[in-house]
Formats: sequence, C-alpha cells, structure tokens
Amino acid sequence: MHSDGLCDSSFFYSQFLNSKGHQMLTPSKEAKMIKKRFSILFAVLAVLVPFVGFAAQATVEGTVQGFTCVTQGITCPVGKEDPMAAVERVFVVLTDTDDYYFVPNVDRAVLARHINKKIRVIGEKSTKYKSIQANQIQLMNKGNWENAWSRAAEDELVREMEKINKML
Repeated sequence: MHSDGLCDSSFFYSQFLNSKGHQMLTPSKEAKMIKKRFSILFAVLAVLVPFVGFAAQATVEGTVQGFTCVTQGITCPVGKEDPMAAVERVFVVLTDTDDYYFVPNVDRAVLARHINKKIRVIGEKSTKYKSIQANQIQLMNKGNWENAWSRAAEDELVREMEKINKML
C-alpha cells in the first residue's frame, strides 16, 4: 500500500500468483467455477442415473436347474430331484436358448420343488445381471400355466404369521 491509500497493482496482482508464478483464481471466480462443474456433473447424473440397473418388465420361460449343472453344461438328473435339491445351493431358470437367470427374491426351496419342470417367471429383468426379480411364478401343467408362487401371496402369508406371533 502506498501512503496515499492506493494499492500497488503489482502487490495486489502478486497475491493471486502461486509459488510457480501461475495465476490463481480469486475466491469468487473459484466458487463460480466449482458451481459450474457441479451443475454439469448433476446434469450428466440426472440423464444417466435412470438407466443404471434399469429393470424392465419381462417373462422368462424355461426349466429350473441347479446352477452347478448349468455351468457344467448338463441337465439336472431326471428322477434324482430330491438328492439334487439336497446338494445344490443355487437354482436358476434355464431357457431353451441356453440362457440362465437367477431369481434372487425367491427362496431356493420354492425353486427346488420344481427342478426339471417347465416354469414361467414374470417380473422385472435386470439389464445389468442375468437375473429376474419375480412377481409371479407359473408352472406348466397339462398344457396350461398354473400359479405356483407369487410375491403378493408370500407377503400376505408373512403378515398373517406376524399377527399369529404377536398373539403368542
């Protein structure tokens, strides 16, 4: 500062240079730049987030098979479903095109009851993983689809069981 109260421009300018002599942004310019970068980031995220892991309503038809059998390229042994259910831990739906889908929201016991049987899973298919979140499972019986399981029926049973447990 000069004695007349005016700033020396070289002193003022030097306050915005870093140790290597590169110009630094003023705090207000830096804040504007950060705000602009976040605005761009949020705009990109707003466009992309709806598509990440988007699940589309779908139907998958095939037979219930043990994941081990599928990965080895064989069909689960016909007539040995009970021993297979005891040994296998993960079951999938194997389609006619040799694609397979996990059904992660259905207990393995439900799927194990239908080993080697033709089923239809109605739900939301993941675009990211080989899986389908089942809303309903239908079983082919004498040329007709019959309901074997549904999320709604399972949820209702859980509510009923909770009521019973509260009474005890």
